[in-house]
Amino acid sequence: MPLILGYLFIFFARVIDMVMASLRVLMLMRGRYLAAAIYGFFESAIFILAVSKVIGSMDDPLSVFFYAFGFAAGNYVGGMLKKKLPWVLLVPRLSRSQLMRRWKRS
Repeated sequence: MPLILGYLFIFFARVIDMVMASLRVLMLMRGRYLAAAIYGFFESAIFILAVSKVIGSMDDPLSVFFYAFGFAAGNYVGGMLKKKLPWVLLVPRLSRSQLMRRWKRS
């Protein structure tokens, strides 16, 4: 694999991994344990692929840089995605009457 493709693989694998981590935590908070487990499965597989690529080229500081940059970018993208998700996914489970009362108060 050409060097630049390796860097891009590391970067995007880490971004995807961190976005999936954000979504997994949201699913756990919502009580959607099966969805969280599925996200966790793919998150860990992607993580292992990215780490193995970096460990295989520890003498190349750019691979470590792209790993760290992907981590930071993934946190940013995951946070932005959390803002964009429908609010129904983010609020705790409430009954319809509780939701209406909260909506009327705001």
